[in-house]
Amino acid sequence: MVNDWMIWKGVDCREMGCVCVEQPPVTSAKEKLTFEKVAGRSGTVILKEGDNVREDMTMNCTLALMEPSAISDVIKWLHGSGRARFASRPDREYDAVVSNQIEMTKVIAARDVRTFPVSFRAQPWAYHLNVQDIEITESGTIVNNPGTAASAPRITVYGSGSVALRVGGQLMTLRGIEDGIILDSQLCDALTLDGAGLLNGHVTGEFFEIQPGASAVSWGAVEDEPGGTVTRIVIAPRWRDW
Repeated sequence: MVNDWMIWKGVDCREMGCVCVEQPPVTSAKEKLTFEKVAGRSGTVILKEGDNVREDMTMNCTLALMEPSAISDVIKWLHGSGRARFASRPDREYDAVVSNQIEMTKVIAARDVRTFPVSFRAQPWAYHLNVQDIEITESGTIVNNPGTAASAPRITVYGSGSVALRVGGQLMTLRGIEDGIILDSQLCDALTLDGAGLLNGHVTGEFFEIQPGASAVSWGAVEDEPGGTVTRIVIAPRWRDW
């Protein structure tokens, strides 16, 4: 069957002796809205919590366990947090956590076939698959975000000294860099190139988001400070959709 699979933590359910008999529907993330009635006014006032605020999603599917000897392995596998991908949307994956208790029901008396629902509580973004890093060697280079949501990239800057780095209309100032720095917008941390040390004291400004569409990546000197150097920038863009 074409749609009989789901992948959790990099493992296809079929490798665990299961088939996916019901896929979650393809849905977009829900905006956080408040609906209020105002005395003397017809209709309802709709209040948004923020332009980019979305609720997490619950994604439900049903698996059939065809190999009863794998019960313990399947229960152990369907635990904790990781990345989930479904045949209903094979070109995207989700950061999720298994949110229900696994309960297996025997459905065929003559065979030990068991079905069970699995619920995933997913972050509101669907991440693009097979996205290549972007290498930039010239200030002013344009990057294009093909997603419908702003991405939270991991940007590695190779260089030294003090640098004013811009992505679109956003600015971060890097000071006292020796050989380079990693700016991870998911972690909201600045790291050494080996990822082992923190350099948050060397940066000022909000961590970058790359907005949908075109954004210029540029750098230059910090005002009233000796100029720094940038030899190249590598962006792991983490494109994603709502």
